Amino acid sequence: MHHGSIWHWNRAIYDSASGGHLRIELRALPSGPTSLDMAANAAFIVGITKGLASTMPAFCRQLDFSAVQNNFYAAAKQGLDAEFLWPRKTRASAATASATHVIKKLIPIAASGLTELGVDSKEIDTFLGIIEGRLKARQTGARWQLNKLDQLEETLARPAALQKLLQRYMANAGSGQPVHLWDN
Repeated sequence: MHHGSIWHWNRAIYDSASGGHLRIELRALPSGPTSLDMAANAAFIVGITKGLASTMPAFCRQLDFSAVQNNFYAAAKQGLDAEFLWPRKTRASAATASATHVIKKLIPIAASGLTELGVDSKEIDTFLGIIEGRLKARQTGARWQLNKLDQLEETLARPAALQKLLQRYMANAGSGQPVHLWDN
């Protein structure tokens, strides 16, 4: 495969170990800030993938690739403040919806998908509870960093504020607590 035949966020990987295997690496998932946050992200996307599988034909009729691509970049740039073009169940065309609205609608779908895959209900509650917690707190890793930097720059010059930000980020990440529970 040449680079132009694959979407940049999904990458084909060949590993020659143990007789060799080919896998697709999904690079759209964010890393960190904690392993619990990463597990929640993975559970959410796997649950959504399974939960929406049967509705994809109708979903695709309302959104073309450029709309999906725009949604992806809006999410990457604006996080919870993003606005998406999103399919509606009752109409033939999509409408604008906030990221938080879309995520709230997707959480039960993700739970259903994970249940269908045989994931333990306590794990589902734990991981999707983290996603819900982020919505309620309106705090992601990126938002925490931006808010904390603004707060620190009220009393410190930027270089000192960045150093303090990194120290606090590392301490919080090391605590294992999901980002929505970190201090503002």
